[in-house]
Amino acid sequence: MSNAYERFVRGYLEATSYERRDGVPVEILDELTSEEKVKAEAELIKRLSIQDDWATIGLGYMKSAKAAPELYDLLPKASGSGKAEIATALWKICGDEEMLQIVLNLSHPSFSSRASPYHEFKQIKIIYCLAQFPQSEARARLEELTNDKQYLVSSNAKSALVLRKTYYNIST
Repeated sequence: MSNAYERFVRGYLEATSYERRDGVPVEILDELTSEEKVKAEAELIKRLSIQDDWATIGLGYMKSAKAAPELYDLLPKASGSGKAEIATALWKICGDEEMLQIVLNLSHPSFSSRASPYHEFKQIKIIYCLAQFPQSEARARLEELTNDKQYLVSSNAKSALVLRKTYYNIST
């Protein structure tokens, strides 16, 4: 096992909750050899769950066609930001335009979901999923969210718009 694959196992598959605080280390996947990527893909597919989005995010990043059927099976079982992550991964893998509509719908929370004490944090994850779609509808919704009454939502929507241009290289 190479050092890169060991980093993948330690930093991705076996990351502790404290190590997860900085987000999904997808850059670890770039360091793997072709054979290691196949092995990593299989490990991530085994770990697909609506309880933990790290496998979903990694498989979307890898554009894993092998994971698409399982992600489509998980999609109706998921909700909130977990559903947004699955839809974003499927869009990256398959280019399925319906996935944008799912994320757009999730970005319009219901009255009852706004009452949740974790609403803003779930909304923030949806915002960053939306930022990865190049369509103008995604940009327009992010621009609307910059005016949200919740500071965390509006601030993250502004950051997501910047990410579209700099990190995701989306100019629309």
